[in-house]
Parts: sequence; structure tokens; C-alpha cells
Amino acid sequence: DKVMESLDFYIENHTFLKYTKYTTLPNNLANEFIVWEQNEGVFEFLMRLNAALNKGFVYEKGVTDVKSSALDFFKIKKGVCQDYVHLFIALCRANKIPARYVSGYLNQDTNYTGTSMMHAWAEAHIPTVGWIGFDPTNDVLADENYVKVAHGADYNDCSPIKGILFTNGENKTKYEVSVRQNQQ
Repeated sequence: DKVMESLDFYIENHTFLKYTKYTTLPNNLANEFIVWEQNEGVFEFLMRLNAALNKGFVYEKGVTDVKSSALDFFKIKKGVCQDYVHLFIALCRANKIPARYVSGYLNQDTNYTGTSMMHAWAEAHIPTVGWIGFDPTNDVLADENYVKVAHGADYNDCSPIKGILFTNGENKTKYEVSVRQNQQ
């Protein structure tokens, strides 16, 4: 797409085109997993990428943590929503498609993975269309069931709780959010 190759497009979207410590992959791995076909539109490629990540990886808690990168997830093929999103973003950026990390909540009345806690999905910028949400954990497009709290280059920009606590005793934090569709 000529628009995506323009300097104006790059300048407008540079924050979501550059790699971060979470979204860096060796060049050979980007093409090993999924290749953007020449006759394929941006949206079609992104839908295929969304499905490929969902089918090619296993959602499993406890195998990664907040420091895990797209490369870590690619190697072990298991992780949670933030891992799916970091790899989705890495593969978008490898193909010069601006992509950003989104943190928020899902309607708890759905059968989607990730409804009981904060959830992550990606948004990719499609020229002439704008930002579209993709959830590779569930292989769906983000819709009215998704409540966006923040977006950024990666998890580091959107972590739900950030700070330092100095204490002599034990500390536990618990939070709870309920997201449900209003029945009228």
C-alpha cells in the first residue's frame, strides 16, 4: 500500500511502528510464522494473523510473566493475553503496520477467554479506515464487549498497577471490576 510507504504515514504512526523490548523478534522469525501475501489487503492479513496466533499458541497462565517478550512466547508457544498481543504487535511492525497494545475489560457475560480480569488486545492502523481492535487470544475483532482503559506501545505503557511500596510488613492488593451489558 502506497500510503503505508509514505513519510507522512510513518511520522504520524512512528510510535506504533518501532520495536520495544516486548515486541522485538529476529527478522527470520517474523517470516517463519506468517507471511503477508502480495495480493492480500491489510485487513485480510490482520485477520489471518489473528487466527494464526489463536490456533498456533496455547492460553496458559503461569508460564510467562510481565517481563516476557514476544520472542519468549514464540519459543514456548504458551502464555496469556499480553503475550498474544505482543507477538501480534511484533508481526504487524515487522510488516510496517502500526499496532498498539490495549488494556481493558471484557463483558463478563461472554464466553471469551480473559473476562475475569484485565484483558489485553491489539489495535492495528489500517490506512483510510483507522484503528481496528484485534483479539488474538479469542480470534475476534474487538466490539462493544471490550472496554478500553489504555493503549500504548506495549504492556509497559498500560500496566494496570504501577508504583513502589515501601513497607516492613506483608502487603496484598486485591481489586475487582464487573463489566456487564446493561439490560433495558
